[in-house]
Amino acid sequence: GVSTQQPVYALASLSTTRPVKPSVGVDINVTAPLGIKVVPAAVNPSAPVRSGNTFKVNTSGVYAFDLTDIADDTRTGTLYISVSNIDDILPHGEIEYLKTIPTNGNVTVQLVDLSEPARVLNNNGRTSYTFTENGSFTFQLMDEAGNTNDITANVENIRKAVPKVEVVRSYTYGENDSKSYGTIKDGSGNVLFASGVNLTVVKANDEAEDVTITPVDGKDTIMLQKNGTVSFIVSDQYGNTDVVKEVVDNIISSPPAVDSITYTFVDSAGNPLPQNQIKTVNGKQAARGNVKVTLTGKTASPNRVFLGIAPTKAENGSYSNAISEADGSFSYTRTYSANGATTVALSDIVGNAVKVPLDIQGLDNTPPSIELNLPAVGIVKKNLDALGLVKDPAAGGYIVTADKAKEMGLGGFQVSDNLSVEGSIRVIVSGLDMSKTDGTQQLVTYTAVDEVGNKATATQYVTVVDKDGMSIFANGLLISGSSATTAIFDQSTLTFNITNYNVVNVGGRDQVNEKGTYDLLYQSGLYREGQMKYIATGISYSDLVKGNFKVSFPSAGWYTIIVRNQEREREFATFFISKKG
Repeated sequence: GVSTQQPVYALASLSTTRPVKPSVGVDINVTAPLGIKVVPAAVNPSAPVRSGNTFKVNTSGVYAFDLTDIADDTRTGTLYISVSNIDDILPHGEIEYLKTIPTNGNVTVQLVDLSEPARVLNNNGRTSYTFTENGSFTFQLMDEAGNTNDITANVENIRKAVPKVEVVRSYTYGENDSKSYGTIKDGSGNVLFASGVNLTVVKANDEAEDVTITPVDGKDTIMLQKNGTVSFIVSDQYGNTDVVKEVVDNIISSPPAVDSITYTFVDSAGNPLPQNQIKTVNGKQAARGNVKVTLTGKTASPNRVFLGIAPTKAENGSYSNAISEADGSFSYTRTYSANGATTVALSDIVGNAVKVPLDIQGLDNTPPSIELNLPAVGIVKKNLDALGLVKDPAAGGYIVTADKAKEMGLGGFQVSDNLSVEGSIRVIVSGLDMSKTDGTQQLVTYTAVDEVGNKATATQYVTVVDKDGMSIFANGLLISGSSATTAIFDQSTLTFNITNYNVVNVGGRDQVNEKGTYDLLYQSGLYREGQMKYIATGISYSDLVKGNFKVSFPSAGWYTIIVRNQEREREFATFFISKKG
């Protein structure tokens, strides 16, 4: 009859049927009824790796699994499944060379006779590759299972290099090379410069390929007597050609030439003067300091330019007076401290020389001249600001004119200069203290400044008095009774200055009598004022004017003096003369 027992069985399936490589493997999934135990058979193409009822295998073949009923181990069965998609064979193919003979073109190789369907991983997937030069290229193949293999093509029959040649220079010519170009050589005998050269193209060395040389003009040797570029057409037996050019830049054919000359006013350190220190005097620029002259130009490279009439070579082979750069450009700067015409000598490496004329103008380093009319004066205290005087911000003193100095009682002065006119010379008075009215002398400095800033100084002794009446000054020294010291002179001729002799009080206000005069009375010895009117020698104002207010006393010793104006006011003084003369 029909058995009521179910058979021992299980179902198996593969995770994929597509080709895979052994390292990936295939999973065998076994599905068994409840109570059926599944165990891989003892003999299989490879040992399945179990994970539950999933078994991973990495070799193709037929796999067997033993099935056992857990409730009755006498009931058994066997499950078989075939695995055929594990691929452990690398793909391969052959290289076909489309050109095997030497060539100066490209060589293409083709990957052919593939052992199985595979794709090229590199080279953009193409199975052909074109060599533009000798070398190797590796095709990277991968089959459907993922197995990879490298197949390398090697090409060594390409020759694209231009012929190896060199240009040889010689500096002899004529029959049997009996003549020579003029040359300048270094210490090792190498030619640096020449008046001409012969150029010949030869093989670079014995190992170089044979070449055919075709000069531009059909000659084997080209002669040059000026700088330029020479071209030779050369070719080898493979059809490679080249144009070989030789640049000749060591032929000297022209002397140095100055393109520009610039004149710059500079200070003692060589720095350019600011524009505010450069003045226009008599229509021309002028300044104090120096003039820096810069000569620039260019000679035919590689000619060089030297300062002087000839190159000067040092012991180490260098030139001590070279002023040019490698490209032939040169610049030379020299500073001059005086005006005048001069020259600068320049020469090149073959001895050509030129004298460049220079014209130095506009320098003014000569200070102005200032002479005071009086070496010493006495004046009455004045308000300098009220006189309209302006302070010089740099010097700190007051700017005065000769007329203003006379008006102040300082006697005036004369100024002159080699370049600036008198009206353009600024005079500053410094050291004058109007508040110092004790009768002592002040040393006042006059500073004359010309238009470009040159300075000269002169000094004057000034005595300032602060009183309304007359004051007597001799040689600028206060000798009136208000003087705090005794006046002593080492000469017997004195110049007198009487202040306030013509000041008249009218209605409580001081006014100047333009026609005011005075008489001067003197007597050798010391006397009281009352005695003087009987014994003194008198000098009228008109006689004093004729003598420029100078009085010559007859001998050394003490003197008494009285000044009397036309208003009958008197001022009494005494002084001592140490020697006659």
